[in-house]
Amino acid sequence: MSDTENIPWPRIGVEAVAILVSILLAFAIDAWWADHLERRARIVVLDRLSAEFDANFTMLGDFQDECRTQCRAARAADSLYLEVAAALADGAESIEIEDEMLADLIGTPTFEAETPILDGLVRSGQIRIIEDQQILSAIALWDRMLRNTAELEARGRTNVDSRLIPILADRGDIGHIIRGSIRRRMYDDVDLDGTTALRLDARLKAAIAERYENTARANRGLDAMKDAAGHLLIAIGNNE
Repeated sequence: MSDTENIPWPRIGVEAVAILVSILLAFAIDAWWADHLERRARIVVLDRLSAEFDANFTMLGDFQDECRTQCRAARAADSLYLEVAAALADGAESIEIEDEMLADLIGTPTFEAETPILDGLVRSGQIRIIEDQQILSAIALWDRMLRNTAELEARGRTNVDSRLIPILADRGDIGHIIRGSIRRRMYDDVDLDGTTALRLDARLKAAIAERYENTARANRGLDAMKDAAGHLLIAIGNNE
C-alpha cells in the first residue's frame, strides 16, 4: 500500500484548496501592486503635465500681452493701411512712414511651446497610461491647434519674406528697417527713430492688407492655443 493511500482524502482536499487560495492571493496582490504603481505613475504624469501646460498658458498670455508677436504687426498693418489708402485717395505719390511702424510690420517672431513632458510621453509610448478620455481629447486639441498655429506663422513669414519686403524695398530704402527688425528679435530695447519715404501704389496697399489678414489669423491661432492649454488644465483638474 502506498503512502498516499494512508492520507485521508479530506486532508488532501484541504491542502489543495489552501495552495490554490495562496496562488490566487499572490496573483491578486501582484495585480493590486501593479495597478497601484500604474495609478502612482499616472498621478505623477498628470502633475507634470499640469505644471507644463500651466507654464505654457502663462507664457502665451505674456507673449500676447507684451505684443512681441503678430499683434504688433497687426496694429502696424491696420494703421499703415489706413494711411496709405488715405494718401492714395488724396493723389499723393509717396508717404513718410515711421521706422518703428515699418519694423513692426515686417517683424515675425513666433511663439515656441515648451512641452518636453508631453513629447516624451508620446515618443516613449507612455501616453497609454492616461486613460481619461477628456484628457486625451484635450491633448489632441492642443496638438491640432499647435500645428495649425505653426502653419499660420510659417505662412506669415513666407508672405513677409517673399512678398512684403520686396515690395517695400522696391518703393523705398528699408535696409536699416530690416536690420533693426532682426536686432529686435534678440534685444527688446531696440528703438527705431526717424521716418522712411515710400512710393505709393495699389500693389503696396494690397500687400499691407494681406499682411493684416495673415497677422489676424495668427493671432486667432494663438488664442486657440491658449484655449486648448486651458482645456487641458481643466481636464486634468477634473481627474484629480
